[in-house]
This record gives sequence, structure tokens and C-alpha cells, in this order.
Amino acid sequence: MAFFASLLPGVRDFRTPMTAGLLWAGVLVIILAPRADELLSDTPEAAALAKLFSDWSISAMAPLLLAGAFLIGSIATAITHAVCAKVGKGLHGLVVHLDGILERRLLPYYLSWWSLALKDATDPISHTARALISDSIKNILTRAGAPASVARYYTLESVTSSIGHSAAHLSITAPPLYQDYDRFRSEAEFRIAIVVPLTCLSAVAPVQGKPLLVTTTIVGCGVLLAQAISQIRAANNILANAAYHGHAALVSVQQVADRLKDKGRALKTPGAWAGAMISTMERCGQLKEARAATGLLASRAASPDAYEGLEYLEAVNSAFHQVALIDLEKSKDFALENMR
Repeated sequence: MAFFASLLPGVRDFRTPMTAGLLWAGVLVIILAPRADELLSDTPEAAALAKLFSDWSISAMAPLLLAGAFLIGSIATAITHAVCAKVGKGLHGLVVHLDGILERRLLPYYLSWWSLALKDATDPISHTARALISDSIKNILTRAGAPASVARYYTLESVTSSIGHSAAHLSITAPPLYQDYDRFRSEAEFRIAIVVPLTCLSAVAPVQGKPLLVTTTIVGCGVLLAQAISQIRAANNILANAAYHGHAALVSVQQVADRLKDKGRALKTPGAWAGAMISTMERCGQLKEARAATGLLASRAASPDAYEGLEYLEAVNSAFHQVALIDLEKSKDFALENMR
């Protein structure tokens, strides 16, 4: 059983590009078949090639067709996932923006409820997963000696966007959990990969009643996308639970925490801890995370933490000292007398 279980991830990864490739091959055949004579040039080589294909049996051509379909599917799947990720992120951002507008205008409860439900439905990370990841970040950093209030400087979005990197550790520490995660992930990828070729296939299919076919296909693809989002959330829920219980490592957070352990005794205030965390992120190459933490530090201009953190960044010659200073000067709570 263990042998077959080890084969499942490979089978799932093979299924998605192969199915998508066969669907795209169907689209190409429908489009190019009427123009088959125009595709080949009038040369002896082209004539010999056409004769060779006509002489081959289906069983002889099948391996070549499957290999071509797999290649087409691999390329198309990569493009489809990249585009869907961008579109999904933009759609979720738009929904969040609209939800903010509706909330400010104090519209009726049922409108606000639908807006909130739509925002949750387009978010690949559930509220429960976010809470678990937030607690995991806090636990990792407090074990390194950092005050609990400093954990906020490692922004949640930085971790949720890379939560998939924890799957490798999960496959070692808890293989059954990893199998569940991989199943949800692959099912989501499968549905996303076949949505576009299915729609194109219905659009070019030479059948009667094409408007009804295209409409039905679009509705079905919408259902597939909704299922894909649900399965992505389920996969992320598994990783978030695993991270909370220590079965999956939040590698980027752990990297920062390991380096902070050596500095803990010299750090006396939360502000100094915040500055040390930003400096450590910078040294670990986590520049986006360091920039986000710097912005959060500057937002606390009314607190001594901001100026203590700024002093620490200056003391260690961090490149983010100047960034933090500029952000602080932009704050309405900035007070020059608080700087020593």
C-alpha cells in the first residue's frame, strides 16, 4: 500500500497536463482539420510525411499523439495557472475594495452579507487558516525570545503567500496529511487547467445549438472554478493546521527566529526587537517582508517602539534605517524630539 501511495502524487501530476493537452488537441484538430491541405507545403518531403501518417495505424500514432498532447498540456497548464492566479488576486482585491465601499456607506445588512460572503469565497486562505498561521508565527518568534507584540511585524500576508513551501516538510513528518493536501491541490489544479480548453472546445465545436452548448459549458466551468477555490482553501487549511501543530515548518519565519536567538540577550525593548527583526529579514534576503515590517514600525510613530527600532537599525548600519526614517517623517504622529 505504501508503494501505491507513493505513486499517487506522480499520477495526479501526470493527469492534469495530459487531460488539458488532449482537450487543446481537440480544439486544434477542429480548427486545422478543414485546412489540412494548406498546412503542408507542396514538396516531396511533405508528400512523404503525409503518406507516412496515412499508413500508420492508430496504435502506432497513439504514443506520438499522447506525447504531443502532454507537451501542449504542460505549457498550457503553466500559462493558465499563472493567468488565473493574477486574475484571481485582482478579483479578490476588487471584491475587498467594493466591500469597503459598501461598509462605509452603511448599506442594508443583506447587501453587506453578500459582499462579505463574496469576499470570503474568493480568498484562498480561510479565516481559520489565517488565525492558525498568525498563532504559528507568534509561537515561533516567542520561542526565540521575542515579545509577543513583536510578532505582528512579520506580516501575515508574507507567510500566507508562501504557505505552499511548507508541504515538503509535511511530506516527511506526516505523510497521510501530505496525501490529503496533495489530493486537494491536484484536484484544484486539474479543474483550473481544463476550464479554458473546455470553453474553447465548446466555442469551436461544429454542432447545432452552439449558443446553448457554450452557455452550458461556461456555467459548468464556473462551477469547476468554485470547486477549485474550495479545494485550494482545504489544502491551505491542512498546511495551516500542520504548521500550528508543528508538523510543517514555516521556513521563512523559522529562519528569522533562529538568527534572533543569538541576539536575544542584548535586546531590552520591543522596539529594539522590532529593529532586530527587520535587520534579520534583510540579512536573510527577505526584503519584501522587511519592507512591510518597516512600514508597520513607522505606523507606530506615537510609540517609543518606532524610535527604538530606528536606533537599532542605525546602529547595525541597516539599509532599512533610511527607509524607516522616511516613513516616520511622513507620519502625522512623527515628533523630532523623540529622536535621540
